[in-house]
Amino acid sequence: VQTAKTPVHDREGRLLGVLGVARDISELRRAEEEYRWLFARNPAPMYVYTRESLRICKVNEAFCRLYGYSEAESLRMQLTDLYLPEDRERVRTHVPQLRGLADLGQWRHLRRGGSVVHVVAQSHDIRHEGAEGRMVVITDVSELERSRRRDRQRLALMERMSRGDALDILLSQLVRDHESLFPGSLCSVLLRDADEPVLRLAAAPSLPDFYNQAVDGLPIGLGNGSCGEAAFTGHRVVATDVEEHPNWVDFRELARRAGVRSCWSEPIVGSG
Repeated sequence: VQTAKTPVHDREGRLLGVLGVARDISELRRAEEEYRWLFARNPAPMYVYTRESLRICKVNEAFCRLYGYSEAESLRMQLTDLYLPEDRERVRTHVPQLRGLADLGQWRHLRRGGSVVHVVAQSHDIRHEGAEGRMVVITDVSELERSRRRDRQRLALMERMSRGDALDILLSQLVRDHESLFPGSLCSVLLRDADEPVLRLAAAPSLPDFYNQAVDGLPIGLGNGSCGEAAFTGHRVVATDVEEHPNWVDFRELARRAGVRSCWSEPIVGSG
């Protein structure tokens, strides 16, 4: 119950009494609680920023999960901190023009560790703690963007094949394309030797030379790293930690020097 009390005076200013008005605000409190719950537990990442300072003043659980920040860290940020440096001035210029429901289009946002997430955003006006602001709803479209990039890369590779580019050039491009889709990964292609049961290095532009020289001629067989066993069994071999996996006992020092901590190998079986 919400109450308001007003003193009542006569013409001479003497206090006659107090007029009290009460109203049941249970429904209002229930609506406010439902709003808070819908914001906090919404599966879509959401945040609120103030229009004047661009300070982020409210985030939900899904936002923290996507971006990797705690709630306390998020509330110390500005809107522009989510954007790549080259996009921040455009954001500062664009925000004052926003009114009502707005489709903001696709942007690149930064996670806590510096990785990039591709998002589509919508926003609307809101008042938060007496200040004008905008509430933003985020959709993560990173997988869609990765799929588009993969399609573009495949098309470019097919065009190079149609031109008759050499196999080593095509495989090097394939490796670089994969690494660009998964930042931080190191990729290589090994081909089976035509005369011996060993694997020969075909492409590994990002791995160090000493590592490539060591794996060139890797015997095909059980227990021979990830690639040697995958080529022998015809099945994917995954070593989540090369320091612990038995297949890597003879290659651990090599892996340490090259900065390799995990490895999976996928066999590709030809028509023959």
